[in-house]
Amino acid sequence: MKKLITLTAIILCTFGALFAETAENRKENPHEIRIGIADSYMEACMENSAINAPNFKNEIAEGPFYKYGNLNHTGHIFIEYQHRINSWFSAGINADYLHSWYHLRHNKTQNVITNSNFKISLIPTLRFTYFHHKMVDLYSSFGIGLNYTYYNSQEYRYIDQIISGIFDVSLLGISVGKNHWFGTFELGGTTSIAIIPLIVKDGSPRKGRHEFMPIPFARLLRISVGYRF
Repeated sequence: MKKLITLTAIILCTFGALFAETAENRKENPHEIRIGIADSYMEACMENSAINAPNFKNEIAEGPFYKYGNLNHTGHIFIEYQHRINSWFSAGINADYLHSWYHLRHNKTQNVITNSNFKISLIPTLRFTYFHHKMVDLYSSFGIGLNYTYYNSQEYRYIDQIISGIFDVSLLGISVGKNHWFGTFELGGTTSIAIIPLIVKDGSPRKGRHEFMPIPFARLLRISVGYRF
């Protein structure tokens, strides 16, 4: 979290010091594309809580495998396109990727296997800009889209997939830059769905051995760099 905040400050200060945007520049460059990263702190906390729950640990201990290590997350990686319709309103689409995994080791052979899942989200987004300055814009945005989750359990030798809804809101966005290059920082939240594996005592592999957990306030902090054209 500290690294994310520090990196955000560096990006915004750098773009703010180097560039200044005018109203004419905005009209000439109505398209923008940006790529960024966001935290997955809430998802990591909730999924870790489920995996480390007493009933989950007991099932692992009774079976041929046991969990070791922590749940790993790549963090959210996203790319977004926006088209500026007028000085205060734009519309676009956001594509987001997140991968998480954890390892298990066989009690006897010590072989290591991996349970993992990844999510891909497509979120049409509307943005409202309520403050313009030569080098700073303040805005808010929201979007509703679809989230595809792919779960691969090597432990039970099955693959499961689900498509669910996803809601995203950026309460406060700050954009700093000139006519072309810019940097952003956003504070908001995304409500998505996590797949948590359920342990079945008979050990027979079949689809549906999971539960769905809504995760609010994912992607709480986001930073990006972009280009207007």
